[in-house]
Amino acid sequence: MERAAFSFSTTYLTSPVFYDRDDSRSPVVMEWGITQKTCEAAKSDKTVPYACVSNYSECITNEAGYLCKCAAPGDSKAIHTSQADAQVRGSVGLVVLVIAITCAYLIRERRKLHRIKQMYFRQHGGLLLFEEMKSQQGVAFKIFSEEELQQATNRFDEQHVIGHGGHGKVYKGVLKSDAKVAVKRCMTIDERQMKEFGKEMLNLSQINHKNIVKILGCCLEVEVLMLVYEFIPNGTLFDLIHGNHGQHISLGTRLRIAYESEQALAYLHSCASPPIIHGDVKSTNILLDELLTRKKAFNHEGPEHEKSLAMRFLYGMKENKLENILDDQIKNNDNMDYLEEIAKLAWQCLETSGLNRPSMKEVADKLDRLRKVIQHPWAHENSEELDSLLGEASSMVSSAVTTESFGIAKKIAMGLESGRKSL
Repeated sequence: MERAAFSFSTTYLTSPVFYDRDDSRSPVVMEWGITQKTCEAAKSDKTVPYACVSNYSECITNEAGYLCKCAAPGDSKAIHTSQADAQVRGSVGLVVLVIAITCAYLIRERRKLHRIKQMYFRQHGGLLLFEEMKSQQGVAFKIFSEEELQQATNRFDEQHVIGHGGHGKVYKGVLKSDAKVAVKRCMTIDERQMKEFGKEMLNLSQINHKNIVKILGCCLEVEVLMLVYEFIPNGTLFDLIHGNHGQHISLGTRLRIAYESEQALAYLHSCASPPIIHGDVKSTNILLDELLTRKKAFNHEGPEHEKSLAMRFLYGMKENKLENILDDQIKNNDNMDYLEEIAKLAWQCLETSGLNRPSMKEVADKLDRLRKVIQHPWAHENSEELDSLLGEASSMVSSAVTTESFGIAKKIAMGLESGRKSL
């Protein structure tokens, strides 16, 4: 209470004079506090909760203790705090908006990618393949996802490339099961064959021959089709013939390679159902004249008749200059008669007319007979058995080369005769 507004009298204690004065009203000022402690003591007291916790309040100590003073609406502290809170809320809102937009975009792109994969899968005959796989229980053929093959090849890293072909690249891959595979990314495919592609791959997977690389599955959900084969660790024939490994490749080894490859082709032509005609036979697969000459199939820097090995080979045979193109590793007096027989067989295989070319089975049989003669030249007791082993050369080799096709038989027959005399 203000001093000027009130004067105390002792009569106020014993009479109602005070209450009768000014209708019993006098101005009063009340000083109060939350607790009888200073601001510092209240903050440190852990038994009683501290009251001034709002960002808009300020602690003040008075004679009664401490109290909280609230900031006025126009106070700079209130304005600053309000602005800071607004900025925080705005930043949080912006972050949430960006995250929401990003998630929506990713979901949209994922759905779009899924639709594209489904489209490619249908285009490449995936639905037909599924139906065929259902009808053929127990078929060991898998439809791989793009992600599986990307992981297997380290996203098709160029360091994983193990071969190039006319229809695509081949990568070495390792599946999650630790199985090693060869993954071929096809460059092109005939649109007319797209719908039958998956079904054809399923048919190919059922081919079971020791000399044919087995196909394990395919990936159809991509624009560029991918085939998955078993991995063959020893490289290609091209690497063996043309690689700088310094190895001597004997005639017997070359004949075995040719024979086993012809066996595989004969199986595809005659035993597979339906028959499969391989139209891309080359050194990375098998080519007889490369085994004889150890030269590449094409030489773009040579004369016109030497650019193609096949043309050069035919030219050498026609001009009786076979020795000029044979590989020095196998060209010697002991092998020449055998090499001539093999060369004549290769000549016939290069005939333009299919009617004049032997079947793959006939070629394989002829090579097998030659192998046996080279491995066991004195194993037969008479020349009739030897002739039977070699077969009638005139029935396989065209008239242009049959006049000299009995060199081996004569040579071995003479050897057998001399062997009998020495015994």
